[in-house]
Amino acid sequence: MQILRASGHLRVEQTSDFSTLAGEFSRLWLLVYERATETRRELLTEPYFVAMANLSDTFAIVLHRPDGTVAAFGLLLEDRPWLHFLQCGFSAEAGRAESAYLRLLIEVIRAGIKADFRWLNLGCTTLAPKLKLGAVPIPLSAWLHHQNPLLNAGLRIVARRSGAAALPASMRVFT
Repeated sequence: MQILRASGHLRVEQTSDFSTLAGEFSRLWLLVYERATETRRELLTEPYFVAMANLSDTFAIVLHRPDGTVAAFGLLLEDRPWLHFLQCGFSAEAGRAESAYLRLLIEVIRAGIKADFRWLNLGCTTLAPKLKLGAVPIPLSAWLHHQNPLLNAGLRIVARRSGAAALPASMRVFT
């Protein structure tokens, strides 16, 4: 597989003790945030990653280069039967030249299988790479309500007109 060849130099570490990497995680997350086009959620700071490292149900998958630098990281939350891929960080160059993001997705899937999770939530952004690895999109739904009846009526109209987005064609990646 091309991804594994391009990222073969990266050493994979799965750790629940990642507080010492909080500064690097914050820096790499900011790179992802700054180039995001689909959605920009929140800025995650070093104290956030320190706090996440102190939770018993979180762990990180870290991709290290031979020189010890971090190429990419993924933050995960165990919520049986679900494993949630919460955040990740990597430079655009690491994504292109080292296939760091795709390798990270492979390692997240591998961790979910190895720990016997029934479901893996890969998040709602960057659909195409996840489909390449065999992910199946699940339509999102929302319940909208406002205390103002006039705004509530407007929300119903918008919801009806928006309809469901067309899902991309499924891919057969393992055959």
